[in-house]
Amino acid sequence: MTTVYDWAFCDKDTGNIEYIMSVNDTSSYSEGGFYNNLLTLPVEHDSDHVKLMNESYFDVDDGAFKTRLKQPTRYYKWSSNKRWELDTTQLMAEFREERNQKLGMCDWTQGPDSPLSSDKKTEWSTYRQALRDTTSNLKDDFDTPDGFAWPTQPS
Repeated sequence: MTTVYDWAFCDKDTGNIEYIMSVNDTSSYSEGGFYNNLLTLPVEHDSDHVKLMNESYFDVDDGAFKTRLKQPTRYYKWSSNKRWELDTTQLMAEFREERNQKLGMCDWTQGPDSPLSSDKKTEWSTYRQALRDTTSNLKDDFDTPDGFAWPTQPS
């Protein structure tokens, strides 16, 4: 019977478990060693790996796995401060990408050869400006674009 060993590969600065791997040969790993610049630590073979990754981190200062709250949204990253911190760069990049797609879908409404009446063009122009203004009108607690109330597109 082959013995299987499970190893957690953790970010050396944050302790975040990047992945867990089961191996038959442990010769490439050592407790507290490094593999591909990740800290290697053995974990119980019968542990719930998904739960371990979602609800734990390795506290480098204390040399032990500790529990943590689940990630609030996918835009939070586990930090070296031992807490979830909002990654506003990723959040805003994805938000702007979605906004830009909405703008791109209605570019045709503003062209000189658009079949729309001048009143309809004005409605679409107002809508497009509202889309551009979304980034400056976000609430202070904005931490996910999921469920965001986009301006209503003209009919």
